[in-house]
Amino acid sequence: MRIISKTIFSMLSALLLCFLPFLNNTALAASDYSIEILPEESVSGYRQAARDPSWYTEEAVYDRLMAMQSGYPEGMPYTNNDSYENTYLWHGGEYDGYNVHYTGRGCAAFALIMSDAAFGSDMPLWQEYNVSFSNVRVGDILRIDNDSHSVIILQVNQDSVTIAEGNYNSSIHWGRTLSSQAVENADYLFTRWPGVPQPSTYTVSYDANGGMGAPAAQTKKQGESITLSNVRPGRDGQFFVGWAESASAVTAVYQPGDTFSQNADTTLYAVWAIPDFILPASLTSIQDEAFAGGAFHFVKLSERTLSIGEDAFANCRNLLYIYIPAATEDINQKAFGETPTLSIIGQSGSAAEEFAFRHNCPFIAAS
Repeated sequence: MRIISKTIFSMLSALLLCFLPFLNNTALAASDYSIEILPEESVSGYRQAARDPSWYTEEAVYDRLMAMQSGYPEGMPYTNNDSYENTYLWHGGEYDGYNVHYTGRGCAAFALIMSDAAFGSDMPLWQEYNVSFSNVRVGDILRIDNDSHSVIILQVNQDSVTIAEGNYNSSIHWGRTLSSQAVENADYLFTRWPGVPQPSTYTVSYDANGGMGAPAAQTKKQGESITLSNVRPGRDGQFFVGWAESASAVTAVYQPGDTFSQNADTTLYAVWAIPDFILPASLTSIQDEAFAGGAFHFVKLSERTLSIGEDAFANCRNLLYIYIPAATEDINQKAFGETPTLSIIGQSGSAAEEFAFRHNCPFIAAS
């Protein structure tokens, strides 16, 4: 639930006031904090430009929090009333239609400084009183110890959180852990995650392009990558050689299992290849230079082919694909010299795949 005007007192007296560690059992006076209502134009300079949603991933928030260690090193003296920077003017959002600045001290000031570094000072806070360990996230501020201390979460572990805090034994401290039970015993938390812009989503669709068995569509988020489906369509008499963004493509751009990163709705069309040179079943061994210089585009070897000789398909500059069966175990290292556009189609784990890997040649697993 977003903070509303009736919660203003609790926030100002708790989050933005961090009591001294009860050395003299005296709480800070009201003069140690303030709230100031500002006209819209006076805060416009604090409103930051809209960011890509990927700026708000938990990994990115964590990195920005940890980068603050250089300015706030472990053990740095940090209390409510010393000569170090311990008062912070926060430019963070609205209450009941008013733009406001809050001034916090000590642990509260440190938590807000860290929060602004992680999320930007234009992001409002939400307050939650029923704290559930399953819902806490990196960058959330916990109010603990009977509403007397503020900490910020650096990491959420399996059954604990790792925190950073100011005014812990009168200094900055990084890396203390709180158990999941301690988290749920917190007085409340402040979070900025509800205000984080959600990434746009895009649909990646598959078109079998005359074949059958296209994969189901996938959804990807702005700035994130997905792994393309490993499902392969089929088509009688033709070989599936991958996916392209054009239905008329003759070469594939993507293979099943590839990484896809485009931020746009996309349809991927199956690319099919039809052999224009099929070798007979009686040909079990392809001799040296047997088909060198040939003008074919797609060669299909017989399932009984056992070997391919030196320069057997050398200088076949139009050759896009060759199907090599699992039975072919002897492939000369120079079998395909000067074939710059060649992709090898074969069975996973075959000699053909090993040859392709060793020669940096694209390999397409046969359906």
